[in-house]
Order: sequence, then structure tokens, then C-alpha cells
Amino acid sequence: MDEWIRVELHVAGDRAELFVDGESIARVDDLQTGRTSGRIGFWGLLGERDIRQVEIARTAPRLTQRQVDAPAEIEGALIESWDVSAPLPESAVAQAMTIADITVSAGDWTTVPATHRGIADLNTVAPLGPESDTVLARHTIEAAEAGPVLFDFGFSDRARVFLNGRLLYTGADEFRSRDYRFLGTVGRYDTLVLPLQEGTNELIVAVSETEGGWALTGALRTPGPASGHF
Repeated sequence: MDEWIRVELHVAGDRAELFVDGESIARVDDLQTGRTSGRIGFWGLLGERDIRQVEIARTAPRLTQRQVDAPAEIEGALIESWDVSAPLPESAVAQAMTIADITVSAGDWTTVPATHRGIADLNTVAPLGPESDTVLARHTIEAAEAGPVLFDFGFSDRARVFLNGRLLYTGADEFRSRDYRFLGTVGRYDTLVLPLQEGTNELIVAVSETEGGWALTGALRTPGPASGHF
């Protein structure tokens, strides 16, 4: 409080590192967008901020040695891609108990791969807007027989899960929604039982976002102590 803080962002290729008062506090080893030019902006969260002495320099960045994280173990079968609809207003899905209750057209569908840590980045197909803050993400499940399957999933910010047209779940993982330390990060922290029917099943997750990035991840596994790949 009441002190100036020196912040430096060093970027080179697909890497970036953030320093606060000379100490490295965050590193990204695989920037995703591929953009090499653009704008820089400042945004203060939870109160006003003063900014001064902004400098941009093309000098050799100070980056720590690249670290390659081992792929995280996934229990079950990761959903490797989702078919994502055109953006909708959240009001179109807020009261829907079935997919048929969503009266706004989902438009064209785009396949979005689950890349970094098994997470599908919805920003790549659906930039946020006042009337475009929700998308439907669809995945088809083929079941040899009827029975329950566990769906481990995560999202940002809000989600409604439909199976074969019927609403099974609604929840929120927004910033600070669980307690004041909760950052709203995306991981497969929630589990839902999907009562599959024999044959083709359609899983749809309506994902809504208020601001920032939005994403979805999911994996399927069989229930029980000896849970295995679906």
C-alpha cells in the first residue's frame, strides 16, 4: 500500500516472464496466440491504480531457463476436442431446462482442440461481447450399453451441462466465487455422473463468461474403486 511497485514483462518468441521489484513471480513457456505485434493496456482490479513511467524497449529479455512440465496424468479419457457453437447471449440459456428451450440459433459449429493441459480455449472462436457471452460446447459419447459414467470437468466462468437434451448441472467458478483467495482457474475439479443410454449420447456444456478468458476441459471415466478409461 502507498508504495510504487516496479513491474517488468519480458517477452521473447513464445515465452514471457513477469518480474515485480526484480523478483520473477510468473513464467509462461508456451504463449498460445502467435501474435507478434499489438497493443499494451493496463487494468486495475479491486480498486484504483496509478501507473507512471511506462517504457517499452527492444533489448535482450531476462528469462529464466525454459522448463518443460511433464504432462499431467489424466484419470480416464480426456475429451480431446469440442464442437463449439457461435456465441449466444447468456439470457438464452439461463432458464433452459432442456436444449429445446434454447430458442436462439447456435449457428455454425467449430471444432476446438483441447491443447494446453487438456483445456479447450474458447477465446479462439468466440470473442466476448455484451450479447455473445455464452457458447455451447458439444461432444458425442458412444456407449456399448446403458450405465453411469463419471465426467470430470472444469470451466470459466459459469457452466450448464446437458446430456441428451436434459439439464443435469449448473454451477459457477468465477473469480472469488468460493472464497476471497479463489482465482477461478480451470481444472477438472468437479465430477458429474452421466447416465448414458445405449448407443449415441450428446453431451453439451453451455459456458458463459463475464470478462477475461474462457475455457472448458473434461474427461470421462468409469465409476468405482477400479476406475478405468472409458
